[in-house]
Amino acid sequence: MSIGSILVGLALALVTAAYLARPFRAAYTVDQVIEAWVARVGSGATGAAGTTCPRCGRIAGPSDSFCAGCGAQLQEQAE
Repeated sequence: MSIGSILVGLALALVTAAYLARPFRAAYTVDQVIEAWVARVGSGATGAAGTTCPRCGRIAGPSDSFCAGCGAQLQEQAE
């Protein structure tokens, strides 16, 4: 048995143990994440004095003129 096969076997054992232990398991379900996202979008939250891009919906900063995601020009916010 070569050192390479021993290392591969050890790596597989570590990955399997990490999967079974699941130390980074999330305490929430996908349904809870979706419901929180829908509630945030439904409330019209735009962040701290930011605007949303009309093309992609990404939240932009208050001093941004263009969207960082798609490059669309942002409309000026009425104050």
